[in-house]
Amino acid sequence: MRNLTPLTRREHWARLRRSLWQPPRPHGEQPRERVVGPLELFYDLAVVVLVAQAARHLAGHLTWRGLGEFAAVFTLVWIAWANGSLHHELHGHDDARGRSTFLLQILVLVAMGAFIPEAGGARGAAFAVAAGVLFAILTVLWLLAARGDRPEYRRPSRLFVTGTAACAVLLAGTALLPASARMLAWGLLDVLYLAGFTAVILKANSTQAAPLTITDALIERFGLLTIIVLGETLTGVVNGLASQPISGLTLAVGLVAVVVGFGAWRAYFDFAGHRKPRQTRSATVLWMLAHLPLTATVAATGAAMVTLVEHAHVAQREAGINPHPKCCSRH
Repeated sequence: MRNLTPLTRREHWARLRRSLWQPPRPHGEQPRERVVGPLELFYDLAVVVLVAQAARHLAGHLTWRGLGEFAAVFTLVWIAWANGSLHHELHGHDDARGRSTFLLQILVLVAMGAFIPEAGGARGAAFAVAAGVLFAILTVLWLLAARGDRPEYRRPSRLFVTGTAACAVLLAGTALLPASARMLAWGLLDVLYLAGFTAVILKANSTQAAPLTITDALIERFGLLTIIVLGETLTGVVNGLASQPISGLTLAVGLVAVVVGFGAWRAYFDFAGHRKPRQTRSATVLWMLAHLPLTATVAATGAAMVTLVEHAHVAQREAGINPHPKCCSRH
């Protein structure tokens, strides 16, 4: 009995350590039925903060240049979100390790969000370095997961890790470029990364591509991001109304903006949300990548609505319309 006690304690602590810090789940072993947890929702909220920052910057710079900057920054943020979400879907656990990796990503996302308003200018180099750090973290996460891969999964895993690492290095390297060329380099990296991701999936054989199927949890994650971005549109409209004197015109423009947002919600969830695509590689890639322009359009529409509310007040003032005739007539 004396010999069994230390062994039992060691086994107990080993089981406790495994429950708190489990190794990444191997490819092909993710549960088909999984509930999206509050940790993933918190991560999505952190990402939407960056989306809101980019949309707010676009609202103040509704020009072709401003739209280009929004597209480049938004796509980088979306790629990072999709990358981290897919890693957790395929390899993650709701343990101390998973929570620590999410926290690490959120910390870097907060730094990126602080640099977004001036990413096209004075803080562009800082944004590039922060984005490079985020993609380096994602590279390490995928590399650790790939160490336990079976032989049939090693080639696509190696290609994906290499592409993410190259993106991290190149992103950090854009900090050395002049501001005028930096945004163009980010846009080029966006296109190359998405093209590489598509090529890796489409060129994989049926065994290699089998783990990347659209599960109910993944559908819920993409739907949650879409609806949170739609919520930011409502927040932008309310902030726009709150910052201007209320009149019939500004209120009408704000309410029309809300109706447009509701229409976008209905269109997505009636025709695309909560519906599984066909279980083919091309349909899977198309389903995921289609959410990029969709969420970008929703965010950009919200930014345009804020500007419309503000311009409605300016147009009313320039036309000489008094929003408070009774009040002003007393003076």
